[in-house]
Amino acid sequence: MDAYQYFGGLVNGYPTWVAGEAAAPAIVPPAVGEMSVVYNRAARVWTMLYINQNRSPIAIELRQARKPWGPWSQPLTVTTGTRYPGLYGSYMNPVYTEAQGTSVYFTMSLWDPYDVYLMKADYRVVVPPDLDWDGDVDLTDFSVFQGCFNGPNRAPAQAGCGREDFDGDTDVDMNDFAILQSCFHGPNQPPACL
Repeated sequence: MDAYQYFGGLVNGYPTWVAGEAAAPAIVPPAVGEMSVVYNRAARVWTMLYINQNRSPIAIELRQARKPWGPWSQPLTVTTGTRYPGLYGSYMNPVYTEAQGTSVYFTMSLWDPYDVYLMKADYRVVVPPDLDWDGDVDLTDFSVFQGCFNGPNRAPAQAGCGREDFDGDTDVDMNDFAILQSCFHGPNQPPACL
């Protein structure tokens, strides 16, 4: 463990690393337990699966991000302790996917009977420019993007614009617009970049 390095935050858009866990900022709020993270090629995002013991009922949740350090999406509930009493663990393996990554297999343990089960979660791929998470890239997404656009090497025009920085360079500029444009396909149509 003496060799471990922890994400220490971004400086000029680049990750920094620190030697001590206590010096590392949280990348998602608690509670995150028994976490696994894999890169999902279909969604072109990092996918995090974990158990949240602070929820009632306890739940396995999923988050996604363009970079391993975030910003991470709001959690999506995969399953809860109501459906599977005594659940814990949620370990993914990037090899075990189907349907171009939209079906993900993971292991889940139960206390009673004490065993490990192979589970499958199917979810809809949301490309980064789908800013309203409705399955298409249209003028609604463009209007959200437009509120964050501020040009190269400048902070986004509004606070909370992390998702609009599609290329991960800490600004919202024409490079990000080109990514949005490559996915634009209109309402109720699958994104052109899938």
